[in-house]
Amino acid sequence: MKARYIAERRYIIPHNFLSAVKTYKSQVYVTVPRLGFTTGVPSTLNVLVNRGDSTVLRPFPNWAAQELGNCNALQCAMSIEVDPLNGHIYVIDPGRAGILGPNTTLPRPVVCPAKLVVYDLHDGKMIRSHVLPENLVAKETNYLNDIVLDRGDRSSRVVKWVYITDAADSKLIAFDMVRNVTTIFHHPSMDADTGAGSDITVNGRVYTLRIPIDGLAISPDFNFVYYCALGSKDLYQVPTSVLRDPRLDFGAHVRFVGAKVSQTGGMTYATNNLYYGALGGNAVYKWEILNDRLRQSANESAVVMNTQTLVARDDLKLQWPDSFTVDDNGHLWFTACKAQLFLRGGMDYSGNSGPNYRIWRVRINEGGYLNPSNHGDSLVG
Repeated sequence: MKARYIAERRYIIPHNFLSAVKTYKSQVYVTVPRLGFTTGVPSTLNVLVNRGDSTVLRPFPNWAAQELGNCNALQCAMSIEVDPLNGHIYVIDPGRAGILGPNTTLPRPVVCPAKLVVYDLHDGKMIRSHVLPENLVAKETNYLNDIVLDRGDRSSRVVKWVYITDAADSKLIAFDMVRNVTTIFHHPSMDADTGAGSDITVNGRVYTLRIPIDGLAISPDFNFVYYCALGSKDLYQVPTSVLRDPRLDFGAHVRFVGAKVSQTGGMTYATNNLYYGALGGNAVYKWEILNDRLRQSANESAVVMNTQTLVARDDLKLQWPDSFTVDDNGHLWFTACKAQLFLRGGMDYSGNSGPNYRIWRVRINEGGYLNPSNHGDSLVG
């Protein structure tokens, strides 16, 4: 099958880009979104399979779910999230290939509506596929990028809301899983900086990326959502109560919490700290929210981001840290995907420069926001 896909140009190695990573028990799931090109990516949602001294990507749940041009299948699995309580994986699909590329590869794929798809990781069965309303999430222009799950409170074992960023149309999307209702929010805080704040310097080269709201995180008590534009260092907070009730004034509840050390693509809130990628520093940092709360005698609705601590840095192996998750054993996982080279040119596929894509795992001794009780003491109050 691999040989046939190569011969038919359905598998073109430079068209493949490793993006999201999530774990469930001993399995690792990754996405290969059809971002820069309209063809050449055979499978966009995958599980890693070890074969002796190598690791390969196996389509999940199967090949049929990856069919380009079939709107019932995944066209561009971007970000994913796993609910560790029941083994469900939530997949966001903007609905088309070549979102960020020149779209010159013919034939052009079918443009499908954006959707949220949920699979059971135990048997691969689709649990739910929800097409997002086109009048709210335009299939021709959206770039669904990041996702978090909201159970409502710590006592709940059921996901009730899903929040998604649209990094093209500058929107935060709230989907009510119970009422089957989609709401969109926009605020100037979601837009990219128009000046130097959109300039990201990676190993001496400047990339101007005026990309709006991208990174997303939610507190483990499900009371606050944090977000940031890719083209900005600013981090904002909004209460989830506002996202759950569209009658409330979104803008009146947005709060600037501070400037990160660098622009960010992905981030995640663990038990007590918020972890994020520092794209301009080839590094990962954490905002020590609990410590800042204690020092400032502030609750989470008033805490200011002060203490930002380096977690990992490597100028060669940690370019463009993205897509964060915390496993059940207190490890932080994230990808290093060199997105700046994939999107702007310069990726070396000869192998002379070493691997282009890496998955990192770092022990942090914390639980993830969906299962914070596994490690450490959860933030109280």
